[in-house]
Amino acid sequence: MSPYEAQSLAASIVADVIAGIAVLAVIAGGVVAYMTLRAILAQLKAGQWSTLLSLEQDMASRGDKVRELATQLDNPHVKGKYDAAKESYFNSIDRLASLILNGQFPQHELKQDYHDMIKETIRAFPADFTTGTRYRKIVKLHDKWEDSK
Repeated sequence: MSPYEAQSLAASIVADVIAGIAVLAVIAGGVVAYMTLRAILAQLKAGQWSTLLSLEQDMASRGDKVRELATQLDNPHVKGKYDAAKESYFNSIDRLASLILNGQFPQHELKQDYHDMIKETIRAFPADFTTGTRYRKIVKLHDKWEDSK
């Protein structure tokens, strides 16, 4: 073997080792990226449930306000506040229904928690959920859940 061939072979071996190290670095980077993506997805899932908790608290406080004002409807000054509180409560339920219908939350899990609440709300306020209602998402989700029984 000539000195040129030996030198060429040594350079080739060094290049192969460097290429091997580069492949290992790419694989390691891929593993780190995959683990990071899994962690991000877990955080998003936790954030999703945090958002739901916030919506639940908001709906509960708005519902309490409606029930509180409903006991005072004999006072003429309360009627406007009651209507505003009822609209605010319905808007919070409509927002939740929209998120469920858009797939932001799993329907099968939330159906057992919210089906009765939505049904009772529609039964308690039938005039607010007629044709042409502003709360179409509530009605749509209710109908969907009723049809899937």
